[in-house]
Amino acid sequence: MKWLFIISNVFIFSFIMADEPPNYCNYEIFSQNKLYVAKIIGEKEDSQFKKITKFTIKVYSLKDDKLLWSTPFIHTGYPDAMISNDGKVVIDFLYFYGEDGIQVYIYNEKGLAKTIYAKDLKISKVYLKKTESHYLWIADSDCGIEFSEAINFVDGKDGSPTLSVIMRNGRALYVDLSTLSYYFKDSSKKISCQKPEDKSIESIK
Repeated sequence: MKWLFIISNVFIFSFIMADEPPNYCNYEIFSQNKLYVAKIIGEKEDSQFKKITKFTIKVYSLKDDKLLWSTPFIHTGYPDAMISNDGKVVIDFLYFYGEDGIQVYIYNEKGLAKTIYAKDLKISKVYLKKTESHYLWIADSDCGIEFSEAINFVDGKDGSPTLSVIMRNGRALYVDLSTLSYYFKDSSKKISCQKPEDKSIESIK
């Protein structure tokens, strides 16, 4: 199986290839400070359908190549995960908006610790961006910022490590990586996303 290598929050592969079919590949992601790597590894193959059905996250310290923790991983078919700079949290996203679906998966040494559903984002459908086959909820270039600016690790309340995701409605989702609580507030980056004219957006699932 081929491997894909990603530096966390520097290059988001599947967003660029947003309408590509899912690819359940092994891949590695590196923290921004280059101290940790998370390896997404397929461990069980379905002999009938010839695809990997069981994946695991394995997080290593790059200083001594020591395995720090591992846990089962739900592969979305797109290599979008990120790892925090302390190596304690892995976050995976589903950029395609689905009314009943999970948009954010948060893992730590205990397993899948937190999920954030589309309904939790409280984003009006009029802000969603239509691609050839999907709708996107995270801000990008037609909002006046680059996509790489929309997802960042920042200092949150009381200086706690926090994930920030700027949405297309100008609000930002903040996830405290210590407590795994989340909240919303207006983005510090002023954006103005083009609203789609496609009326069918009101009936997406």
